[in-house]
Amino acid sequence: VVSTQSTGLHYHLSPFRAFLHLRSLQSNKMKLLCCLVVLVSSVWCDIKIINLDNNQQVGDPSCARICSGVGRYDGTGKYEWQQWEDNRAYKYSGMIRCEFVSEPVVSVTMRGEDCPPILLFSVKNNKFGVITVQGRGATVEYMKSNHCTVHWTASGFTC
Repeated sequence: VVSTQSTGLHYHLSPFRAFLHLRSLQSNKMKLLCCLVVLVSSVWCDIKIINLDNNQQVGDPSCARICSGVGRYDGTGKYEWQQWEDNRAYKYSGMIRCEFVSEPVVSVTMRGEDCPPILLFSVKNNKFGVITVQGRGATVEYMKSNHCTVHWTASGFTC
């Protein structure tokens, strides 16, 4: 006899069917438990931004966000590599989907084949630029053929 306490129903199942029924209930409970663990862990993440550039005020901790992305070597339009004087190249990367309300703290690295060092410039809440260090002969063609991709991480506030 299998009894459900919530509805007060009683019904007869063979021992094998009763085992399968209980196993199904346990499986559903495990799925629910896993979903709760994922949900709770995503809510309880700890992000703490201690200070920002240019004497900006630190925002509400509940609005803190870490956002990252990649400015690909084969970007198009305003996000492609462009030529600068003296054999230097520059490019912008967009952060609009990060939804920062002020300028975040941005860190950049370059990945690719024999890519030159880069410097960060013009950080805004929705984009930033990088430019290659002078003296490396970094043309647009060089940056694209060597797959020079900008990897970035930004920390800021969304409210």
